[in-house]
Amino acid sequence: MAWPWKIKRDEIAETVTRAVNEIMTEYLKTAQDELSAVVQIRGLRREITDLEKKLADLKEKQTREEREIEHKIGLHRLRQEEEERLAKERLAAREKQLKEEAKVLAREGKVEAREEAMKRADELLGEQVARMERLVETLVKMLPSAEIYTEVSKK
Repeated sequence: MAWPWKIKRDEIAETVTRAVNEIMTEYLKTAQDELSAVVQIRGLRREITDLEKKLADLKEKQTREEREIEHKIGLHRLRQEEEERLAKERLAAREKQLKEEAKVLAREGKVEAREEAMKRADELLGEQVARMERLVETLVKMLPSAEIYTEVSKK
């Protein structure tokens, strides 16, 4: 069969082959790009999952540490309250003892000795008050401040 155009069959076949090759090359490049994107997305999803697990672990650790701190603070407060109660009891017992001594001395008519005993009682009372003030100062220093809680909650 004779071609009405002046183009030869081989040229048409070559042009079609070239066009098909270009289309296939472009298609393969697009497919490879999409496959790379899918692989990258899967990797990012795994990374997100790992980071979410790490975040959950860190939050759990922070919560546990906060509970431990609160527990230690509670124990410290209980110990301080017990020490304060015992100090008050000792102070009351010593005060009672000194009063009894003062009564005995007064009965014996030793006014000077009585005054001396009262001075000692006042001194002891002053010492106990000073000790209680130091105890309270120590307690206040040991209690966490709001800054600690702010720092803990930022982590």
